[in-house]
This record gives sequence, structure tokens and C-alpha cells, in this order.
Amino acid sequence: MAYSYVRYTGNGSTTNYTFPFPYIAQDHIKVRVNSVLVTTWSFLNSSTIQFVSAPAAAAVIEIRRETPKDTAIVNFTDGSVLLERDLDLLATFDLYLAQETKDGL
Repeated sequence: MAYSYVRYTGNGSTTNYTFPFPYIAQDHIKVRVNSVLVTTWSFLNSSTIQFVSAPAAAAVIEIRRETPKDTAIVNFTDGSVLLERDLDLLATFDLYLAQETKDGL
């Protein structure tokens, strides 16, 4: 079972595709058709993307969460108030990175 991606096969007419995994920000969702990153889609709702035009029949469509790994999601500073939402966000960030790493193996 994949935690951070889903794959579909295009049929030439379907433009809406759902995905079951959560994400922190919409820009963490990447879509590839036949392994090529595409940007000709938008969010229909929080778990459905809609292509401008339907991918071709037999095209491999991959919707993947790619949480950025090069910057910290939370920056704690000395003397600041430690908030539950920041700790929750950090725990979610770490969970997503672990899931994406497992899916990549």
C-alpha cells in the first residue's frame, strides 16, 4: 500500500482523478503523466484534481505528495511560546517524510 501516491491509467475522456492521502500544502501535490511533470491541472476539491484535457488512453497518471525536504516546516526560537499546533505540524511533517521515503524504496 502506498502512503503518498496513487496511479491511474488514462482513458482519453476522464479529467477528474481523486487521491486518498493528506498533504500540508497544495503545492506539495505533483502530477505526472507518463513520468513527465505536468501543470495542466487544478484542484477540484481537496482530494480531487482536474486536468484541462483528459490524458490519452493508456497514459500512466501519477498523483504524488512531495513534501519539501530541504527546509524546516517549523522554526522554534529561544523564549518563544511552544504551541501545540507547531508540534502537531512538525509531527505531521516527519510522518509524511517517512511515508514518502518508504514509498520511494
